[in-house]
Amino acid sequence: MKQRRISPTLGLGYVIFGAFFLISPYFAVVDVLPDFIGYAFILKGLYCLSDMNDRIEEAFRLFRRLLILSCVRVALLLLIFGMAAPAERPTMQLLCCFVMAILDCMAIIPAWKNLCGGLIYLGTRHEGKAVFDKCYPGGEPQSYRSLTERTFTFTTVFLVAREVLSVLPELTVLSHSLGGAEMERPVGLYDYIGLLRGIGAAIVLVFGVIWLFKFIRYFCHLLKDRPFFENLRQKFEAEVLTRPELFARRGVKCAMIFLCVALVFTFDLFLDDVCVTPDFLFGILAVVALLILRKYIKTPWWSAAMAISVLYIPLTACEWLMQIFYFRLSEGASAYRRADVYYQWINMNVVRAVTLIVGIVLTVLLVKVLGEVVRRYTGFSVTAYDSASPSERVREVHKDLCTRLWVAFGLFVLASALSQLYMAVLPVMENTLWELLGLADFVMTGVFVAFFIHTVTVIFEQIDYKYMLS
Repeated sequence: MKQRRISPTLGLGYVIFGAFFLISPYFAVVDVLPDFIGYAFILKGLYCLSDMNDRIEEAFRLFRRLLILSCVRVALLLLIFGMAAPAERPTMQLLCCFVMAILDCMAIIPAWKNLCGGLIYLGTRHEGKAVFDKCYPGGEPQSYRSLTERTFTFTTVFLVAREVLSVLPELTVLSHSLGGAEMERPVGLYDYIGLLRGIGAAIVLVFGVIWLFKFIRYFCHLLKDRPFFENLRQKFEAEVLTRPELFARRGVKCAMIFLCVALVFTFDLFLDDVCVTPDFLFGILAVVALLILRKYIKTPWWSAAMAISVLYIPLTACEWLMQIFYFRLSEGASAYRRADVYYQWINMNVVRAVTLIVGIVLTVLLVKVLGEVVRRYTGFSVTAYDSASPSERVREVHKDLCTRLWVAFGLFVLASALSQLYMAVLPVMENTLWELLGLADFVMTGVFVAFFIHTVTVIFEQIDYKYMLS
């Protein structure tokens, strides 16, 4: 097996890069510097240490939850500005902002607390000195608490304050009054919402710059403790690198999570006649998932799936651009009234038909690749008192999981056919029952996505069953 290259600091320095994305204020649910990028860096920095301490492993899971919540925050922009009526947006912003703040705080506080406790524990077990320092070199102790405790407490306070200051300006919508039929907008304190948001953002920025300086200074001090990290590295090489099944299991799960995220882009969600979930993003994420799986499976289906995925990306991008041009050129009903619009509609549907065929082929190949994952990484019988032989039990597990994958493929074909039919009858559907095709397409896509994600969770359980003894 190829020896993994381990950073002298086990990658902990990536946490500093992540901190740069956490200082920006929220404007309601708008995040100027997306937090999910920062949390991705933090997860990268804690990846090795999470295998060596339970508390850091728990912090790793909580930071992963925060990354997901940050992605949800971005998706809420579509809900608020793409689907809600203008009169409902102030209330929707308050509701979404308040809910996200609560969910974030429920993860922020224990995440940083566990990270702090994990570093202190590792420092105790592996001769760490910087973890317990009460002041920086040349300074005088200002507290009985260590720099580690003070830094992580300050971090928690700042991040919670950032959440609170994002909610407070939105509360002004509760003070509004409607001044009659001629006044259909909130009046009162809400008229100053821009000023209040600016004040909150200014406080967060000042607070954030101070926090970032302290945070970077602390981690630079910690990373200079070379004997501590050398001891951690030796422990990691002795206890973690000797377990290749751990990395294989993680890699397979990571690839399948990318595929689940890619399914979001199978929904056709429009904002001002522009699809904000283009299919080419599904192709990009499929390529990423296949690249992750490359080192863990050996099958000719992988190369075919990669080639078709690469082909799928420009095809769907072309379809997306043609769809935008068509909607800009016409409102759909006039496709039979103007020659230029009619030919654009024909060209768009031809390209959609080609991408549909390529998409079905890609899905078949992905099912084949996932079938290889099932055969290689699942299959363990935990029942010792039945008449079935272990090999027979394993075959039953593999057959059940592969059947689920093919059922998911069938649901995908139905959803894709409905989507193709919807666009084909678009010019003549106004005020007819054909308009229900859009709803049917959305529902069938939802059924497909839900079933596939459920299948993936079952596969994850079987992977854990197989490797639970290790």
